[in-house]
Amino acid sequence: MLIISKNKSFYNRLCQVGLLTAMIFSSQKEAAFAQVNADDSLPSNSQIQQQGNIYNITGGTEAGNNLFHSFEKFSVPNDGEAYFNNAVNVQNIINRVTGKSISEINGLIRANGTANLFLINPNGIVFGENAKFDIGGSFIGSTADSFKFNDGKEFSAINPEDKPLLSINVPLGLQYGKNPGNIQVKGQGDTQRSTPEIFEPKSGLQLPVDKTLALLGGDILLEGATLKAGGGRIELASVKEGLVSILPVEKGFNFDFDKLDNFGEVKLSQNTAVDASGNGAGNIRVAGKNIAIADSSVISSTQTGVEKAANIIINATVEVDINGINDTFIRSGLYANNISDNPAIETSNIAVDAQNLKVRDGATIVTNGNDALGGDINIKASNFKVENGGIFSAIVSSSGNGGNIDIDAAEVQVIGVGNNNNFSELSVSAKDNSTGNTGNLNITTNNLLVEDGGLIYAGTSGKGHGGNMTINATYKIKAAGQGGVDNQFSSGLFVVAEDNSSGNSGSLIINTEQMLVQSGAFVSASNNGSGSAGDLQITSDDLLIQDNARFFAGSISEGKRVRDLSIKTSNLLISGGSEVNAGISNLDGNLDIDAEDIQVIGTGNNGNTPTSLTVSASGQNVGNMNIKTKRIIIKDGAFLSTNALGEGNGGNLNINAEDIQVIGKGGNNPGNSNLPYLSGLFVTAESSSSGNAGELTINTKRMLVQDDAFVSSSTNSIGDGGHLTIDANRLRVQKGASIISGTSSEGVGGNLKITANSLLLEDRAKIGSDTSGMGNAGNLNIDADILQVKDKSQVTVEGETFGRGNAGILELNARSIRLDNEASLNASTQSTDSNREQATININSQDLILRRGSNIKTNARGENVQGGNININSEIIAAIENSNISADSENFRGGNVKIEAMAIFNTGFSDITATGANPDLSGTVEINTPYINSTNELSDLPSIPINTKLTQGCYSPGYAQNQFFIVGRGGLPPNPEDSLTPSAVRVDWVSPQRNSENISTRNRDIEIKSSTEKPERIVEATGWVSNGKGEIIFTADPPVAIADTSIKQAQNCEF
Repeated sequence: MLIISKNKSFYNRLCQVGLLTAMIFSSQKEAAFAQVNADDSLPSNSQIQQQGNIYNITGGTEAGNNLFHSFEKFSVPNDGEAYFNNAVNVQNIINRVTGKSISEINGLIRANGTANLFLINPNGIVFGENAKFDIGGSFIGSTADSFKFNDGKEFSAINPEDKPLLSINVPLGLQYGKNPGNIQVKGQGDTQRSTPEIFEPKSGLQLPVDKTLALLGGDILLEGATLKAGGGRIELASVKEGLVSILPVEKGFNFDFDKLDNFGEVKLSQNTAVDASGNGAGNIRVAGKNIAIADSSVISSTQTGVEKAANIIINATVEVDINGINDTFIRSGLYANNISDNPAIETSNIAVDAQNLKVRDGATIVTNGNDALGGDINIKASNFKVENGGIFSAIVSSSGNGGNIDIDAAEVQVIGVGNNNNFSELSVSAKDNSTGNTGNLNITTNNLLVEDGGLIYAGTSGKGHGGNMTINATYKIKAAGQGGVDNQFSSGLFVVAEDNSSGNSGSLIINTEQMLVQSGAFVSASNNGSGSAGDLQITSDDLLIQDNARFFAGSISEGKRVRDLSIKTSNLLISGGSEVNAGISNLDGNLDIDAEDIQVIGTGNNGNTPTSLTVSASGQNVGNMNIKTKRIIIKDGAFLSTNALGEGNGGNLNINAEDIQVIGKGGNNPGNSNLPYLSGLFVTAESSSSGNAGELTINTKRMLVQDDAFVSSSTNSIGDGGHLTIDANRLRVQKGASIISGTSSEGVGGNLKITANSLLLEDRAKIGSDTSGMGNAGNLNIDADILQVKDKSQVTVEGETFGRGNAGILELNARSIRLDNEASLNASTQSTDSNREQATININSQDLILRRGSNIKTNARGENVQGGNININSEIIAAIENSNISADSENFRGGNVKIEAMAIFNTGFSDITATGANPDLSGTVEINTPYINSTNELSDLPSIPINTKLTQGCYSPGYAQNQFFIVGRGGLPPNPEDSLTPSAVRVDWVSPQRNSENISTRNRDIEIKSSTEKPERIVEATGWVSNGKGEIIFTADPPVAIADTSIKQAQNCEF
């Protein structure tokens, strides 16, 4: 019994398990084959007839041209079909799912005629790999709660209990609840194409041409999906709550999200393709909180016909992230292309509106018009970043003109190089052999950052013209660094006509508060082809160019006229080997700088590259450099220059400044035995050129040149040197510094003219117009109130050691001229040319003083070289302490010295000579002072005109007997031409009136003491010195050299 009982228990349990298993299998079978179930919520309910895997859907409730269906479940299994067997007069099939299950579409959805199909399921919709459409109209899939109509009626999926009064109108909108379900589309991905232009998928969700495919859910997840609406519209929107308005349009439906503020996620991954290519290039719009496109996924619209193209519009309340890190065969991104052969047909535009937009890791946003008009790209964002090889471009690849790029973002960043060594790029461009013009690139931002190999570019490689680049940054622009293998890519802003192009490059226009270009970055507007380069215009409160950075506007080919590089700023700093250059070859433009303060400082590249501001050309004429500023400082090896490198003439260098300082040296010049670079201002005709050097013109209140710095206008070629003109209130040249106009070749040196109130040269300084070649030196003209030349400094117009050209003429006009401590005025020569006046010094002054071995000389060196001439017209001349005036010749005839002076002070150690090779070849020395008639002799004066009556209390031995004479006029008449007449009236000696009352008192107050000190003898003065008060003190001993502390030097204390 017990065993039987146990067996019954086991049997009962077994029966229960079997019954449960049968129920499960029955349920699974029902789920597999009964996935489309109608509910009974309509006035006329839907009818479902299943024939195998086909669900034949009839019935439903008609209202006008609308047909309403209501399902408790709506899913389509693999290889299954949901067939809406509607009448052909039906225009809209409006469906809802009122149950609690997600709609899983793994098969075909089919309808008759051209009816549009609407499906809402608040629980969610999933399209599998085998899902597809066979409908003649549009498809709108949504996870909204209900349809709303403009007559106030509602077709709800969450409140189906009440029998609805259905509308005959097209739905007005989709009403979403607080937690709508997601829409997911799965597929095998688009792996059939390597370019986005042509797309004919064999699977996926496809509609007929000119229709709308809309997926509007909580989150939109496209994983290997394929969505195609040729020439029509594709709408993807992640809506979390609110009302989405529906508006019928020509190609289906348009949806209005403007009143919504609660969006979700939209993700495209695993080679997803969203495509509206066709005749008229359809409209694609994506809306969400965050939108991500990755894994070779693309959104594309290609124009193939003649209708007007629509647009690709991306709207995100937070972020759009286009990421190509896992791309395989095609770059993830947004593509608008045109393969129409009609040049008037437009390409689709691309518009992105988001808080944050990222295009990174090889991803791209691009428009390409080919033979037609290119599409525009418009970006509006708070933060826009292209990084790690991302590409953002409007391209011209054939005859059509390119589209424009307009970016309005608070922060714009173009950064880095990708894993495939592609630099990040924001560009408008024209490809090789194209004939269309490039579009323009416009950026409006608070801050722009381009670094680590990032590139912003507007250029052409074809026959068309390049576009303009305009950047308006409220606060700051920074371009910095390099990237790629071996740092092969320089970060920067480029407007370029590339090699083999024939079009003109565009202009680069920048407006910002602060601009920083550093660490090898570039800013360039150039032409490498046969066209002309554009302008480069910078307006910035502060412009800093540092650490081997480059600014360039010009041509490096045989292009046409290059336009100008223009900089307007409050503060300009160029340092660390950086370069600002207008022109390298051919006919180049001007460099214009208007700044409050300019500093050009130092060297870079381990001291091998000097910091510079240059204008140069190897072809035709060089442009000019024009600088207007309050203060400019060039120091530590930096320089400013205009250079003629070819057949053309060099440009002019014009500086207008209140304060100019050219100071020092720095770095190591590998082309000059690693000697330091000298700071300077240069205009030069180089040895490779045949043109003339430009002119250097300086207007300033104060100018300081010191510490071996150089200011020069020179020629090293057959072309002539340019003139150098300085107009300054105060000019100081010191510590080995030089101002030179010279020639080292066949060309004639330019003239040097200096006008200054105060001009000081000290400590080996030099101002000269010299020749060290076959060409003649220019003339040197100095007009100054005060000229001081001190401490081995020199003013020259000489022929230097290897110079065979004629020395120049030195013209000095100054109220006061001081030469001190081996200073010199030099017009020495080695030229044998006697047919041209040369090596001449002409001096006009009120006083000319030479001290402590200083010289004025026009000496000659070499065979048959005649000494130059010296002409001096001065009221007072003093040449003392072995200071000489000479016009000698070592091997030929001496020159001539002619002096006109009211008075000449000279000592036995100072000479005025015109010595030749021998006495017969000596020149002449002519000294003219005021005429004195020798017949008007001096009158004899008494030896002791006054009796030396001494008080008896004074001890006066004879060893120190002094004498005192009152000579009146010194025996001289009032005028040298007059005779001595007794014009004076004799006045007798007057005895003072005694006051008897006070005599005794005064005598008591005076204590008479005998002096034991020896009185000093009064001796004749033989010299004089000047003290710190500017007073002249006569001395009996030879004067001891003391520093000249004349108060006149104080005029230079501002340097």
